[in-house]
Amino acid sequence: MRGRKILTIYAVPEIAELPDHLLYHLLLTSEAVERLRPTTWEIPLHGDTTTPDAHLIFPWGEAFLEVDTGHYSPEAVRAKLRTFRKPLYWATLSPERLNWVLRLSQGLHSDLRPLLLAPPE
Repeated sequence: MRGRKILTIYAVPEIAELPDHLLYHLLLTSEAVERLRPTTWEIPLHGDTTTPDAHLIFPWGEAFLEVDTGHYSPEAVRAKLRTFRKPLYWATLSPERLNWVLRLSQGLHSDLRPLLLAPPE
């Protein structure tokens, strides 16, 4: 396991009933939060265009996190970029996807912070 932490998901009804694709998204969100190391954070079970995947608190202030698994349309990405006006970490597994989002963000979000995630082992 080379020193990697294992995410333990407890069988609470809110999590146990999530479909696999949402569990995967939750896993990636948790990985991103672990890498960013905020002081405190909140991960809602369901994000949308008005709810980020995580709300992060750092000593320097607040930020949001979006985890993109490659399914967001250009319109959905633009809506998120317009809505989340605090510093926004955009995390994805694909360098190509990250570059695509950076191109879409030009002129829409002044503080977009790219975060490339490694696929879970």
